[in-house]
Amino acid sequence: MCRKGRQVFPEMTVQENLEIGSYVPKAKAERARSLDLVYGIFPRLADRKKQLAGTMSGGEQQMLAVGRGLMLKPRLLMLDEPSLGLAPVMTDVTFEKIGEIHKMGTAIILEWSRTSASALSLRCSAPMCWKAAM
Repeated sequence: MCRKGRQVFPEMTVQENLEIGSYVPKAKAERARSLDLVYGIFPRLADRKKQLAGTMSGGEQQMLAVGRGLMLKPRLLMLDEPSLGLAPVMTDVTFEKIGEIHKMGTAIILEWSRTSASALSLRCSAPMCWKAAM
């Protein structure tokens, strides 16, 4: 689950934030593979793995929050307002990455506003579960 507002640990590095995401034994055992996966989806995070999360842009923090959720190796990823407060270009990138994650076999449930729903409907051909706020 990635909650609204990103909620990264600002005083920890990108790498530390991601590692915290693999706290259950099964995910911890596959931590290195999961990190490779997250860095493959979000190369910008790989470039910033030693950077403090609180010094990153909003879009980068959103990538980090989604990446941390992926570290648990979920079959279902729930995202609450993933584009909240992001610049339009970062909104586009965020929804492209969500589509990539879905195509890899992870079910996605999204909660977002009508504006975001319109943006996503233009980018996604694969079926996803979603609920747009009315």
